[in-house]
Amino acid sequence: MITFDHVSKVYDVRGQASGAGRVVALDDVSLSVEKGQIFGILGRSGAGKTTLFRCLNQLEPVTLGTITVDGVDWTSLKGAQLRAERRRMGTIFQHFNLLASRTVYDNVAFGLELAGEKQAIATRVPELLELVGLPDKAKAFPSQLSGGQKQRVGIARALATHPSVLLMDEATSALDPTTTEQILDLVKDLRDRMGLTVLLITHESDVVRRICDAAALMEGGRVVEQGSLLDLVADPASRIADQLIPLGRDDDSFGSPSTLLSFVNDGVSEPLISTFTRQTGIDVSILGGSVEQIAGHKVGRLRVSFDHPHGEVDSSVIKEFFTTRGVRVSA
Repeated sequence: MITFDHVSKVYDVRGQASGAGRVVALDDVSLSVEKGQIFGILGRSGAGKTTLFRCLNQLEPVTLGTITVDGVDWTSLKGAQLRAERRRMGTIFQHFNLLASRTVYDNVAFGLELAGEKQAIATRVPELLELVGLPDKAKAFPSQLSGGQKQRVGIARALATHPSVLLMDEATSALDPTTTEQILDLVKDLRDRMGLTVLLITHESDVVRRICDAAALMEGGRVVEQGSLLDLVADPASRIADQLIPLGRDDDSFGSPSTLLSFVNDGVSEPLISTFTRQTGIDVSILGGSVEQIAGHKVGRLRVSFDHPHGEVDSSVIKEFFTTRGVRVSA
């Protein structure tokens, strides 16, 4: 659906106060978002996330590489053709970007006005306000709304032109945790009902854990890791997994090497740790981790250390016990 193929973005800042000649904002970025996915781009400030978004909707031209959306090369589009394709994308912003002098109704209608679809306003706007749970706020102004209500208006406005792709630019960063959960649940419901493909950027791992099917981690303008969340959390070396389900440090173990136990399995319901100790006599110290719902599945990651009170621990016993029960064992 959306493909970034070896995309680079370089800014020429010669003559500016920085004194530097070139700033590489994106460095050979390649990633793919499948149709119907909710794909999260995770990274700290300055990682290149926003530049990637601006190149996607052609607010910034790429220096090298191509970006295709549903088979169309966006990097080659110009003028009216680009404007027409942009209607297939709706964007939700961090700070809502509502027009203070317009009512909720008129804010939602604004996108249709720009698209030259004024005749659709009378039917489309009430439909959208019902969809986001604000049918009674049509005549209210943004100053009369809560943060969550403002973002719902932003979502309705983004969906006005029937886009197939929804972009979320740190869309929950200005919201409290409870409101964030409500907005994310709404976006996931809209994805399911409308068949949307959702691409979001965030520095919040909780957002990725709650809503995403797949994710990429950016650092210094590069994608350093990407994949489906289920594949990532099953990988003991995954940095994204460490952010989604933090583990204890290896040096927190009590004199013994630590081991990572991970599983992606809704059927693991046996109390494995206590059963293991009873059957083997080996003590287990839990250093960190948890069990979470990720991408609709129960996912567990635990960092533990093993200790036998009467001798050395046989690693083959550990591996056989856990792997036969669907749990991955890694150092």
